[in-house]
Amino acid sequence: MTEPLVSFLLPIAPRSPWLAETLESIKNQSYKNWELIAVLDGISPHNLNVISQAAIENPVQILTHDLSLGISKSLNDGLTIANGELIARIDADDINLPTRIEQQVQKFAENPKLVLLGGSALVIDENGMELEESKIVPTGCQSITSRLLLRNALIHPTVMFRKNVVELAGGYNPTCTRTEDYDLWLRIATMGQVDNLSNPVLKYRVHSNQHTSGSAIITYSEAKQIWQSRKALGRKLGSSYLKILIFQLIWFGNRYLKK
Repeated sequence: MTEPLVSFLLPIAPRSPWLAETLESIKNQSYKNWELIAVLDGISPHNLNVISQAAIENPVQILTHDLSLGISKSLNDGLTIANGELIARIDADDINLPTRIEQQVQKFAENPKLVLLGGSALVIDENGMELEESKIVPTGCQSITSRLLLRNALIHPTVMFRKNVVELAGGYNPTCTRTEDYDLWLRIATMGQVDNLSNPVLKYRVHSNQHTSGSAIITYSEAKQIWQSRKALGRKLGSSYLKILIFQLIWFGNRYLKK
C-alpha cells in the first residue's frame, strides 16, 4: 500500500463539540492522498467514538493520552507516527475549505525550498456563522520571514510543513505552552522558505473555550526560548543585535498590553 503524501495532524482536547465537522471537512478534501493522525489529549468517550467512526472508512491513526499533556506534547507524539512527507495542521474546532490541501501540495511541488506554508482564514462563530472579519496573512517569502522576526505571521491550523524539516528543528518545544507555533516557525524559517497562500484555506472558529495563544501572558522561560529562536533567525537575516533586542522587547510588551 502506498504511503500518503500528507498527514493531517489533529490534537483533540476533551471538550471538542465541533470535532465531527472538522472530520467531515478532512474527508471532503479534493485531494485524496492523505491520512489523519488524531491525538486524543485526555479521556473523552464521546471524542473516541466520533474519531473511531471516522476511522471505519478513512485512513486514521489514533493516539490517546489518559491525562492531558498539552498541545506541544500531543503534536510531537503525532509527528512520530505520521507517514506523510507533508504535515497539515488542523484544530478540532476549525473547518478546512475543500481545496485547501490540493492548493498547498501544489505549492510544495513547485518550490523544493519551501518548508512552511500557511494561508488566510474566514472567521466563524460558535454556530458556524461567518463573521465580517477575516484573518488575512502577509504573502511572499521575504516579507513573511522579515515579519516573523517581530511577530507571528502565520495561522497555526492553516499551515502545512515538511515533516523532516520540523524533525531536524527539534519539533514543538514543550516550554512554549502559548507560543508553540511561533517558536517553531522562527526555528524552521532558518532552514528554508516560508510563505502564505493569499486566499482562505479554512474557517477559523472563535469561541470562549479555544486555545488563545496569541493573547495570553507568557512565562519567563517561554519568553527566553522565543528570544533564542528570534536571535537565530536574526543572525540568518543579518540583523543587528540591537534590532533583534528591540523586536523582542516590543513583542514581549505587546503580550502584556493585550491583557
